[in-house]
Amino acid sequence: EKNVLIVAAAGNDGCDCLHVPASVASVLAVGAMDVLGNPISFSNWGKAYQDQGILALGENILGATPGDGTELMSGTSSATAIVSGIVALLLSLQLQQGNKPNPHAIRHALLKSALPCPSSPNFDRQRCLSGSLNIVAAYRLIKQGETKKMFDHKLSEEMIPSPDIGHQHPQTEFVTPSGTDGDCGCKGGRQIQLVYALGELGIDFGTQACQDSFTQAIPAGRSLLDYLDEEPYAASSLIWTLNLDATPIYAILPTGAYASVTYERLRSFLGDKQIERVAIPGYLAGNVKLLSGQVVPAIIPEVRGMYSWSTSALIEQLKLVAPTGSLEEKPQQKIREYLQRIYYEFRNLGVTPQDRALNFSATNAFQITDVMSAGASAEIGLDTITVEKSPVCLPDSDCYDVTLHFFNLQDSRRAGKVYRFAVDVSDVIPVSIGAVRSWSIAS
Repeated sequence: EKNVLIVAAAGNDGCDCLHVPASVASVLAVGAMDVLGNPISFSNWGKAYQDQGILALGENILGATPGDGTELMSGTSSATAIVSGIVALLLSLQLQQGNKPNPHAIRHALLKSALPCPSSPNFDRQRCLSGSLNIVAAYRLIKQGETKKMFDHKLSEEMIPSPDIGHQHPQTEFVTPSGTDGDCGCKGGRQIQLVYALGELGIDFGTQACQDSFTQAIPAGRSLLDYLDEEPYAASSLIWTLNLDATPIYAILPTGAYASVTYERLRSFLGDKQIERVAIPGYLAGNVKLLSGQVVPAIIPEVRGMYSWSTSALIEQLKLVAPTGSLEEKPQQKIREYLQRIYYEFRNLGVTPQDRALNFSATNAFQITDVMSAGASAEIGLDTITVEKSPVCLPDSDCYDVTLHFFNLQDSRRAGKVYRFAVDVSDVIPVSIGAVRSWSIAS
């Protein structure tokens, strides 16, 4: 009513889903595009955004960080900051022309002048919203005074809340806020999908042109890792992948204010030749096409839960915390067996709660040290591993029991052993609950 323009981020869930306030009819919603003008995979789209949303550069935007520093950031929030600044500059142009600044006329000019999406049968045009930012064309519209003809200072009726019903006009679609917890996410009742995946880290160039650009940029005799150490910002131009048996299963897309920290950790993982596997917790957000043409789901990773290890290095660390101060050879063998079975026999995508609990148990090997040590002293061998919904769990938690069944190595007719521990997978980073329980069972 006071002709104040709100510019808001479309959201980084990578789906047909809306955020508040970006989905409100009078707001200018902003999605993120890369330097080539293509929508970034994590940028949201939706019906409301087709009329009131615009794409702006949201990749590798320089932003402030705590402690008087700066870093490159990616996301729809970064793109929103750019559009907000452009709106302010165009308002100053109106003022220079002797006109009263009109924010909603600026909004209309930006939407009217937006560049159309590329025409391709395999391209979803909805992801472009109303088009991409065209500063020159918007500038010309305002310079020529066209905004006066297009739009006056009053909001159109469909943008004004209807006073007789006490909420937004019926033309404005009701939207539940997304991205605030694990319970909503996208329009249509879809939930934000948590992931806790294990695999080997890899990289992909996405396109032949990207691969050629790296080939030309890397000095002769230097490796890609050498180049990334010298030019760390280049890590964001690569597609980082999580692989199982040399096959990519996910693309890893660091986003947000601390994306550079995530890229730094990925570079350190890839540069350590002793690392066998990594654990990547995060959220599913769209799809990414690789250089081979394969399309894989994308994970927005949670950096504080990312781990890397090798089995031998893990056992060396377990020796330091073993109850006796050392870890005998038999428990070491059993720990290797346990980890190898999870890596190969129980390999999974880490999407279901059961798989996330199982995968977390492999990274929480300190917890199973006592189990394997006891198993070795009792001459019992690992038989099966099961994951079941826990009957006891705190409110708003999602708990699963990981149960290890052992049999007697010396005599199959003698009693075996069962060990059980619980894992809460309600958060993006699972957590173990309580102590390990054990009991004997008949063969």
